Amino acid sequence: MPVVSRVLSAIIVLVVMALSAGAYPTIFGDTGLVQVPTADVQPLAQFDVAANATRVSNEQSGHLKVGIYPLRVNYGLSTDTELSAVISESQGDDTESFDILGGGLKLGLLHEDLSWFTPGIAVGLRIDRVKIFSSNYRESLDGYAVVSKTLLALGMRDDEKSLLRAHVGASYIRFTDDDNECSFVAPFLGVSYDAVDGKSLVVDYIPELKDDAMIYRQEALSAALRHPITPELIFEVGYTKPFGYSDSSSYYVGADYHFDGRQ
Repeated sequence: MPVVSRVLSAIIVLVVMALSAGAYPTIFGDTGLVQVPTADVQPLAQFDVAANATRVSNEQSGHLKVGIYPLRVNYGLSTDTELSAVISESQGDDTESFDILGGGLKLGLLHEDLSWFTPGIAVGLRIDRVKIFSSNYRESLDGYAVVSKTLLALGMRDDEKSLLRAHVGASYIRFTDDDNECSFVAPFLGVSYDAVDGKSLVVDYIPELKDDAMIYRQEALSAALRHPITPELIFEVGYTKPFGYSDSSSYYVGADYHFDGRQ
């Protein structure tokens, strides 16, 4: 077993080092991984505009599979405050569509400091309104707290380090529709690797939210590889259950454009 463990550890290190970081919006719009937010906050007056192409599926609606194109905007309102928004409208009639409109606010409470080994801490709020195929609109309110901490830093200079980081948090989520209202408290977690040349690998997990026979959110393990084309433009390819509403995981592609609003 010790030999196997050493071999596996060596493989993981080689894979991580073979990957070649910065703010990138989740599918909901706040700075983070795929679906999980991090304690990172958009810098003052900085913008991110991101778009993805993926699909959602729903077995209860006759195994429907619908293409969606979520567009997100993220803006640094102050040094420790970011605003975000997401909109996605699919094609087709009301019985074959998946639409979402939402917004978010995140406040950075503590910046991570590698010199003092202190983690980053942030709190945030997401509000979304979703049309799920033939069902009525469902609204969700998600208040969360998240801690981000570097586990491994490779490099001699703080501004040129490759970082392996963990992100752990918890959410209070309330779902409301025409028929009922239900609330949950649930954890979430993720891991990211950011290389000095801008490439990054992110993985995150959210648990299923279920009350009796009603599933309000699917369990989802997501992953994405992000590759910078230019300092401002980043390409992304990944695998997830979009917004936690899809019955099955789907591949997706996307891009993010980052720019300084002060210029």
